[in-house]
Amino acid sequence: MSIGTFGPITFEISAEKTRTFDDFKRKTAAKFEQHDIIGLKPKLEFIAPGLDEISFQVILSAYLGLNPFKEANLLRDMVTKGEANTLVIGGKVLGSYIIDNMNEAWKYIDSHGNIFYIAVDVSLKEYYVASDAGTNPVSTAAAAEEQKKEQVTKQVEVQAKKTGFSAQNLADLVTVAVNGVRDPSLAATSISSILTATQNLQDNSMDSQAQNAYGSLGLDAAGLVTQSITDPMTTAIHVLARVSETENADKMAAAKGIYGAKAAGTVLLVAQRLKGVR
Repeated sequence: MSIGTFGPITFEISAEKTRTFDDFKRKTAAKFEQHDIIGLKPKLEFIAPGLDEISFQVILSAYLGLNPFKEANLLRDMVTKGEANTLVIGGKVLGSYIIDNMNEAWKYIDSHGNIFYIAVDVSLKEYYVASDAGTNPVSTAAAAEEQKKEQVTKQVEVQAKKTGFSAQNLADLVTVAVNGVRDPSLAATSISSILTATQNLQDNSMDSQAQNAYGSLGLDAAGLVTQSITDPMTTAIHVLARVSETENADKMAAAKGIYGAKAAGTVLLVAQRLKGVR
């Protein structure tokens, strides 16, 4: 059973393995400027929202079907590379975050140096990319938005053409993705995963996970194969809409099955944004 995901990491409980977290805390704050007034209490001026911070502890245990050292290494690589990933818990998208820091406690090591248990305290910080920083003039915001769209389009336009998307189809999808995912590279990744899923339908080359995911959403995979060849854009939108309409933990499982574990979180952001504009 999937509890949630953070980029390539899946929090799950199953007969084979358990990778979960404890003591989950989220901090939300705002920035204020304090103006001192002689003889009176200071006045506060709201400046901007602050960055959310999240912390939790992950237990990596060989007794729970995990390789503690390998799992800790994955987290450590995410810290050193400064990767931003989407955090999803129970099908709810909490936003994009980086691992600000992590602390490891190696608790059980045998006489051969094998590590059986590592407790990792993880601290996340919200990763926010503003398209209209500064004084927020309309022209500057619009220019920044167009720049992001161009950046994303360049990364996926060849794949989109191969999939049968028209230039307008791609432009519409890019607009939704950029509005749903602040980071252009993550937006491009989500679109690429959507295109790949559509290509797999066209080639009838879905793996068993994708077929099961379509079935869990009540979609006829055979019908999607036919539709994807004649109208790939409508097919992609139809699948995204069905994913966004699922209101339980099956949403993440379905997204992972169709779009892959790494892109599932960002694709959910796109699907939610699409739901808001339909």
